[in-house]
Amino acid sequence: MDLTAARARELFFYDPLTGKMTWRVSLNARAPAGAQAGTLGHNGRLRVTISGRRYLVHRVAWLMTFGHWPDDEVDHKNLIPSDNRLCNLRVATHSQNNANKSPSRDLPKGVSFEPRTGRWRSRIRVARKEIALGHFDTMTAAHEAYARAAEEHFGAFARAA
Repeated sequence: MDLTAARARELFFYDPLTGKMTWRVSLNARAPAGAQAGTLGHNGRLRVTISGRRYLVHRVAWLMTFGHWPDDEVDHKNLIPSDNRLCNLRVATHSQNNANKSPSRDLPKGVSFEPRTGRWRSRIRVARKEIALGHFDTMTAAHEAYARAAEEHFGAFARAA
């Protein structure tokens, strides 16, 4: 059975200004009333276990605040997955959530170098489809093309750097 908003409110206190969630009740010695709820996962997200089922704290916070589970994913605007302040959370599609990510390596987001041509390639992924944005003489020009496309496709979720 899924956790309900009413049950979550019985178990937890959530402060939307700080993002902290604490136990209202003592379920066991590892989760006494008043203690911060959640353990940090390898991906930096806090999670709680209720009746043998794991829940992400940011999703539980959404449930407690709005009375229903989010229709899609919940994005952390500032990219800090343990920052569960309500002002930092927003519902996002998978594509929007992926758009709001930091680059994974030393190059700017959406840019790669092609040694064969000696030029910089720019591309963006939208709704699981890759869109080629062109080849450029400089890394900066390739990244500018990505930034424009990200703004066009993702709006407020766009993160070019």
